[in-house]
Amino acid sequence: MVIDTSALLAILQDEPERRAFNEAIEAADTRAMSMANFVEASTVIESRYGAEGIRDLDLFIERAAIDRGEPLLFKGGDFDQTDVFCG
Repeated sequence: MVIDTSALLAILQDEPERRAFNEAIEAADTRAMSMANFVEASTVIESRYGAEGIRDLDLFIERAAIDRGEPLLFKGGDFDQTDVFCG
């Protein structure tokens, strides 16, 4: 399943469709998101919610890496204190 910005924003903003989107994502065999969708989502989240919104987006990214059992490539110390494997 490829996740669009609209679905991600609905989840992060606790919109009525959140549960259905979460269930669909959890049931999917694979999950992916384009870099363009990520940039769009992060721009919207930061403009609406500032640093707190970006932290929520980071949690979504961390969870995706953990669920997929894949390393997370990142710069800085944002994920140092998490259970995610560093790439």
